[in-house]
Amino acid sequence: MQNSINRSLFRYSTVVILNNTLPTHQPAMVYPSITSNKATLVTLDPALLGTDAWLIDNRGNILQRVRITMTNRVIDLSARLGGLYFIRLANNEVLKMIMR
Repeated sequence: MQNSINRSLFRYSTVVILNNTLPTHQPAMVYPSITSNKATLVTLDPALLGTDAWLIDNRGNILQRVRITMTNRVIDLSARLGGLYFIRLANNEVLKMIMR
């Protein structure tokens, strides 16, 4: 018995190789997360250099603009009252910290 295949019945698609060329996201961090006067914002993503971060209170009010010029940026919080604060970065990442 001979197998007879009619090749005109089949169509083959072109093989496409996909590479993930997106840069690896380096999450930012703020420390200490509980502070009484200063906090350090660490951003390892080079795309954030030269952008603004915003200090926001727990009611959503923007309190301060922080320009990110280096990977480690100290933020003076000594004039702020105790409570919950957020730092929103240009890439929409939000960091949380608590003032005593």
